[in-house]
Amino acid sequence: MPLVSLLTGSAVNPGEIIQLVIKPSRWFILLNSIRFAAIVVIAILGLQLLGKQTLAPSVISIQFAIFLIAGRLMWSTVQWMGRYYLLTDQRLIRVCGVFDLDIQSHALREVTNIRLYRPTGERVCNVGSLEIIGPDGLMAWQTMSKYQQVHDAVQQAVLKAKQNGCCG
Repeated sequence: MPLVSLLTGSAVNPGEIIQLVIKPSRWFILLNSIRFAAIVVIAILGLQLLGKQTLAPSVISIQFAIFLIAGRLMWSTVQWMGRYYLLTDQRLIRVCGVFDLDIQSHALREVTNIRLYRPTGERVCNVGSLEIIGPDGLMAWQTMSKYQQVHDAVQQAVLKAKQNGCCG
């Protein structure tokens, strides 16, 4: 089922014009998993250094760590596959979810702040994220490869919506 058909029935209202549809960069998969991988590696190394043989010999420990990290990478891949960011002529929308579709949106006229942020991992991978603050709270568009262009497009759309709302 094409994305547009799926979204037409559940996220995009009739009459709304989709201006931009993007997915996070593939770096999302790695960056979303790296903290878990580091914890697994540190735990396995710690057990080995302490001499605790609770997980059997080191070869089995390494295999167990690889299994856990591969599982986390697969989960992040599935999360990445189901994540989309949409800019319409009326709203900013984030669609994500694996087992249950989570749709979060802010009307362009009600957006109070848009902030571009790039944590260390994202700077290394040359990606960035947006924090969009509206009346319903914070919505994040994470790990985008053309983050500056997306930030500018979102800011322009919000400005245009607010000007049209004020003037007519």
